[in-house]
Amino acid sequence: MAITLPSYAKINWILEILGKRPDGYHELRTILQTISVADQLTFYPIEAGIEIECDHQDVPLDRSNLVHKAATLLGEFTGIKTGVRIRIDKRIPTAAGLGGGSSNAAVTLIALQKMWNLQLDPADLFSIGSQLGADVPFFLWAEPVLELGEAMKSTLSKISPLNPCCWSMPEYPSQAATPMPTCLMS
Repeated sequence: MAITLPSYAKINWILEILGKRPDGYHELRTILQTISVADQLTFYPIEAGIEIECDHQDVPLDRSNLVHKAATLLGEFTGIKTGVRIRIDKRIPTAAGLGGGSSNAAVTLIALQKMWNLQLDPADLFSIGSQLGADVPFFLWAEPVLELGEAMKSTLSKISPLNPCCWSMPEYPSQAATPMPTCLMS
């Protein structure tokens, strides 16, 4: 049985660098919220291994992909040996600061928990997610949050829902240019 889920992008309403810590990481404060731009991920059970396919040429299909890393970590944590083929239909611009890879990793954890009939404690998913990246736990929560801390050891606090707005995301020919979304607040 295949499972298909949306994988939403995020925006940082604010991103404040509070200073550099002695260990080299930066202390930060940010407000994160998901937006309606989304990739679509479809998960197919296979006998063994992890296979990734994607409709976007810039997305790696090997072990360096966060989706692959998420499936690997979850399999190691649970002892599951069943394989999975994951199809990524990419709609979130790559290298745009919108959290596409982190969102895909979080959705992978959610989908495979269902596919593999796991009943993990949310704290376990957050722990696995935090090994993959600072934004992955946020995508597991998927509500507006205030994040305080350093890149891989931050604290998330729920905040009130933010006002809806309409986004315009221009297309850029190169990954080198980070798109600047335009927001029209309601």
